[in-house]
Amino acid sequence: AARAMRSPALPRIWPSASLVLFPSSLFLRRRHSPATSPQPPSAPQTSLFAPSRTILVQRRAEEARFGLPVWKLLGLGFIGVCGAFRWWANTLPTQLPAPAPAQSIEAEEAVDTTAKAHDILTDVRRVFAKHGMGCGQLPLRVKLCGHLEGRAVISGGGRGRRRVESIELASGLGALHSAVVLAHEYTHAWLWLHDFPPLPAPLEEGICELGAFLYLLELLHAPSESCLIAEPAQLREGLRRIEANVRPPYGSGFRSAAASLEGRGLHDLLCHVREHGSLPPPLRSSKPSSMSKE
Repeated sequence: AARAMRSPALPRIWPSASLVLFPSSLFLRRRHSPATSPQPPSAPQTSLFAPSRTILVQRRAEEARFGLPVWKLLGLGFIGVCGAFRWWANTLPTQLPAPAPAQSIEAEEAVDTTAKAHDILTDVRRVFAKHGMGCGQLPLRVKLCGHLEGRAVISGGGRGRRRVESIELASGLGALHSAVVLAHEYTHAWLWLHDFPPLPAPLEEGICELGAFLYLLELLHAPSESCLIAEPAQLREGLRRIEANVRPPYGSGFRSAAASLEGRGLHDLLCHVREHGSLPPPLRSSKPSSMSKE
C-alpha cells in the first residue's frame, strides 16, 4: 500500500527535479572538466618562464657530457676570471719597495745609472712631501735618456685616469743639476696627477721652477737629511741661477710665482691655481730673492 501511495508521486516529481538537476550537472561538469579545472598545488604549474621540453633535454645531455649544464659552467668560468683578475690586481706595485740605504752622491758626480737617479728622485720626493706635494706610495720610474735634460712622460686625460709613465733624465748630468731637473719634472708630474687644468706655459713652468727652488732651499737649510753632498756655495749658486733665469717661460714665470707665494703657504697658492687657473695676487711687494736669504 505504501509503495502504491509513493509510486504515483514519482512521475510528477521527477520531471521538475530533472529540470533543476540536469542543467546544474552540466555546469558542474563543465566547471570541473580537466581542461579548465585548477591543478592541485602539488602539480607543477606551467609558466611563461618554464623551460621547454627541448631545453630540458639539452640540459640533461650537457650534464651527461660535462657534468654540469653549460650555463653553470659559464658562471663558474666567470667567477674564475674575476678571481684571476683580482689576484693580478693585487700583484700590481701599489707601494714603493723598501728603499735601500741611499748612497751619498757628490754634487758634481755624474748621474749615469738608474740607481743614482732613483736615489735623487727619492730625496726630491722627501722634500716635496714636507711641502704637502707628496704622491703617497705611487711608484715613479726614472729613465735615463740622451736627448733632453728632463721630461715627465704622462698619459690619460680624464679625471682620475691620469698616469705618469716615467720621468726622463739626461744621462751624465751632475748630481746637483740632475736634482734640480728632477724636482722641476716631478712638479709637472704632481700637477698632472692632481687633475690641475691646462695651465699657460709661463704659469706651469714658473710653478715647476718654484718647486726646484724650494728643493735647493731645503738642502741649504737641512743638508744632513739628503743623500746629496753639496757645499752651501753650490746651493746658493743654484738658487741664484733660477732667480736670474731670463728664459721667458721659466724666469718670468718663476718670479711671478715667487712673488705670489710671499706671505702665504704653498698649499694655498696651489689650491688657488687649481680652482682659478691663475696665480693669486701678491700679498706684499717684496723681491723673490729674499726667499733664498731666509
